[in-house]
Amino acid sequence: MAVSLEHLKYPFSVEARSAAQKLARDVGSLISILNESGNNDLIEEAEERVYAAITQSEVKVPEIDRESAVLVYQAARLIVEKVCLNLNSPGLRRIQAEAESKAVNKHLSSERGRVVRALCTDSLGWSIESTGTSIERSRLPLSLRSFEYRIRFEDFLEVAPSFRSMQWKLINRHLDAGWVPVRKSELHRLMSGKFKNLIVQSEIRVPTLPMRITEAVQRFESEMESRRKEWEPMEYTAESVTSFPPCIAQLHQDSINQKNVSHFGRFAMAAFFLKIGMGKDDMMRIFRAAPDFVRSLASYQIDHIKGKEYEPPKCETMQKHTLCPVYLRTVFDPLCPYVVHPVQFYETRSWENSKGITDHSWYARKRRKHQRF
Repeated sequence: MAVSLEHLKYPFSVEARSAAQKLARDVGSLISILNESGNNDLIEEAEERVYAAITQSEVKVPEIDRESAVLVYQAARLIVEKVCLNLNSPGLRRIQAEAESKAVNKHLSSERGRVVRALCTDSLGWSIESTGTSIERSRLPLSLRSFEYRIRFEDFLEVAPSFRSMQWKLINRHLDAGWVPVRKSELHRLMSGKFKNLIVQSEIRVPTLPMRITEAVQRFESEMESRRKEWEPMEYTAESVTSFPPCIAQLHQDSINQKNVSHFGRFAMAAFFLKIGMGKDDMMRIFRAAPDFVRSLASYQIDHIKGKEYEPPKCETMQKHTLCPVYLRTVFDPLCPYVVHPVQFYETRSWENSKGITDHSWYARKRRKHQRF
């Protein structure tokens, strides 16, 4: 029996989840099914799905023409969770979430409106309404005619705050009796973003796996380890890295460790690195470790910051954005009270390193304190 294409395109749908649950009610039964000799193709398709995520390729719909094809996504999740457990890092889960959400967004772009609305209401639990046909929308105020749907603001806020663009800030949206008008493409972005969040926030307890699946897990562990080295930035020079102020040092370390860095944190890093003369290639090596890295977007943002000659945020601004670990009392550096800007810190610490100065008592003799922590 062939499974519905919608089941395969939208793993978060009620139908897909029900179909998968019917075949494998829990992780144990899923593993038993995957371990059957006749189901090797399910594991192979799952491996291809995970590899596509790692390589930022397109996640394709399974080509298996039988009911168990709906388990390919479940098998891919199983493999990813075991890798995350063994490596003690959620990095691959975030990579998978990004890739799966992009695939869903692409499918939605050519989906029928009826299916989109059903996915919203039945699978995501959202309140969504059509704003009418193009003729009916022509009677609306000009500023609202391009919005095909409207969504309850509570549902909008489930996902929108995770998007960086100002267009997603509720304060910048039209709001009418609790409803937020959205364009079709915006609704698709919200839906795929919700799916991404569901994956990132999920965690599967994976027991010991049979050899066939363990082999797949081991291959992806090796892949992640090799790519982690590839994504790590150059150490520039020992002097430059050890001269970073605590705020930039923390952001830099979080970035290369594939931890989430806020939009403002990335801006602060980019502006700082440009100010101290770091090359674009070195900066890209740092930023590409992020799970949501898009080369063209990162390149554009660096060029934009450079072209506009934005100044790096000063200490006070970093503190307001809770990006100063000294202000948060998680670390301390004796130079911080005597400077008011991260670049000031970098220039002073670079000079000290070049002279081999390790005794910092001269701060109190030569400098005036500007900050108290």
